[in-house]
Amino acid sequence: MLQAVRQFLKENIRAWDLACRYGGEELTVIVPESSIEEAYGCAEKLRQGIKQLRLEHNQQLLPTITVSLGIGMFPQDGSTIETLIQIADGALYKAKQQGRDRAKLADKANRAAGESENS
Repeated sequence: MLQAVRQFLKENIRAWDLACRYGGEELTVIVPESSIEEAYGCAEKLRQGIKQLRLEHNQQLLPTITVSLGIGMFPQDGSTIETLIQIADGALYKAKQQGRDRAKLADKANRAAGESENS
């Protein structure tokens, strides 16, 4: 499953973006020089695309993959990698608490972009 997601990311992010495995099932995608709206749009595109993946194992269709994403913005949410990861991780957990299978902006970015609580 991770290999399929890796391949999907490789094919669906810009050449200057960076996707890497952060640990376990957690991935980090860095989208430099993006506005809040562009970062959120990228996250939604990736979320929806991953959900469309159809994977088989031992000739059996696997359940649909869903992902939750947390988005932190530089420099609005933090000026160090550690802070941005912490902020994005907090947004990720809020996305999971709100029902999973969604992208969630960090609180500061959330206010700036006007994202609704139902997103």
